[in-house]
Amino acid sequence: MPKKITVNLTDQQVAILEYELLDINEWIQEAVNGRINYARNMLAEEAREVLEADAAVTVIPADRDELIAARMARSDYRNRKKRDEDEESARQARRAAARQAEEDQAKRDEDDRAAMNKALEEAAAAGERKAQEKIDAAVAKAVKEALKAANP
Repeated sequence: MPKKITVNLTDQQVAILEYELLDINEWIQEAVNGRINYARNMLAEEAREVLEADAAVTVIPADRDELIAARMARSDYRNRKKRDEDEESARQARRAAARQAEEDQAKRDEDDRAAMNKALEEAAAAGERKAQEKIDAAVAKAVKEALKAANP
């Protein structure tokens, strides 16, 4: 069933087109026909590639319109709107994955910094214990020597 499409033009736009064109409606129809032919050729090429790649397909129509109809009847056919929606969804998923990867990396960096600080604190505490042990040993030695000296 034919679909009627309306083009809205201002009076000035009509006057501009009439400067160049004999028949605006004819020109618009020819422009649309040109775009249809371009899209038909692209779709026929895609249809042939998809059908040839499908091992379940045993017959590929020779007629271009039948070839296109076979492509459009497949569950994996997507028109421009659906392709754009799918691409936008994929873009959003990639952005979300990138954000998640950044958040994960920030968390790993934070965990690494915390582990490093803990290791430094433990090393400092271990160093303090060693120093205290040396002091205690020196004090014990000094006390022992003082006691020896006091009790000959």
